[in-house]
Amino acid sequence: MAEERRTLRLSDAFETDTGAGEYEWTATMININSGKNQSIMDSCHVLYEYVVFVAKIKRYRDSMELKEAIDLAVRECIEENILRDFLEQHRREVCDMCLTEFDEKKYEDVLREEGREEGLAEGRKKEVFMSVQEGDYGIVRGAQKLNLSVEEFEKEMSAAGYQIPIEV
Repeated sequence: MAEERRTLRLSDAFETDTGAGEYEWTATMININSGKNQSIMDSCHVLYEYVVFVAKIKRYRDSMELKEAIDLAVRECIEENILRDFLEQHRREVCDMCLTEFDEKKYEDVLREEGREEGLAEGRKKEVFMSVQEGDYGIVRGAQKLNLSVEEFEKEMSAAGYQIPIEV
């Protein structure tokens, strides 16, 4: 996240806007990565130390396995008196949590792959809609190609702005 704050909307999690909801649920996500929201870091030293710890892990994982990066960051932070007491008391849990919790790179890779798959599916759908509109094959065959019922196919084709041919 490059910006310092981002407003997340529950409605953004859905593919289509139904317009049926009366409420919009939002949350403000505050970027606490190194160099962001400095006023918050200045007012909360523990949070600042946590940011230093996470930044070390991110930096080291570029050149080593994640487990090694976490171990090195923990050792260095203890030596540098960053979260020292907490890391000494909870070293194992911290390492386990860092290994099993959110892996930003893996998450971004999954999002990218999902986006690719959605793009391919959308392209396939447009190709079938165009073929049906141009008369290359009928509505029933188009619905079969997209594994949709005829009703669903016609609804999606129409919503996408294609003309549904009248079959005789």
